[in-house]
Amino acid sequence: MYLTLPAWLISTIAMFNLLPQTEKRELSKEYRLRLAAMSLFLLGFLGIFAFITLSPSYFLSSQKERETRLLAETLKRDSALGSREELTAILKLADKETKLLKAFKPVSHTFELVDDVTENKTSRIKIMGLRINRNDDGSRNVAVIGKAVNRDALLSFVRVLEQEEDFSSVTVPVSNFAGAEDINFSILIKAK
Repeated sequence: MYLTLPAWLISTIAMFNLLPQTEKRELSKEYRLRLAAMSLFLLGFLGIFAFITLSPSYFLSSQKERETRLLAETLKRDSALGSREELTAILKLADKETKLLKAFKPVSHTFELVDDVTENKTSRIKIMGLRINRNDDGSRNVAVIGKAVNRDALLSFVRVLEQEEDFSSVTVPVSNFAGAEDINFSILIKAK
């Protein structure tokens, strides 16, 4: 005869209540012992798991600490032994390198040129195309082709481009301003 889960649960509870007090205490004691044993087992397992997962990072950090201490001792010895002449020579070399870096003119990258053009456009300007050519001297020409809503939008776009640091000149043919609205334009920009 098969019992359903609720019927089995009720019969088990009823059976448990039918047990004498001594057996109830023994069952309760056995239950607590099993619970304590399982808790200790899980706690031990958790400790072993934590030890296994944390030990590599502990060993790496202790190794780094040893290396750092050795490096600090070496630096202390070297700084004590280093002469003033060596330090001045190193400082002079660093000064020359910084002067060279200041003299070096940074070249703007292609994506920066494209960003400079597209960031300055407004919603009244649509850019249809960009063409970038590199000259023999290393400078670059950027041709911008697009459509402006009106002359004022085109003129303000050109003025903003003229103020951009990366551009040495911005040339707009006068014919671009012939139409009053929906102006197809082309702008030639020389990058620095």
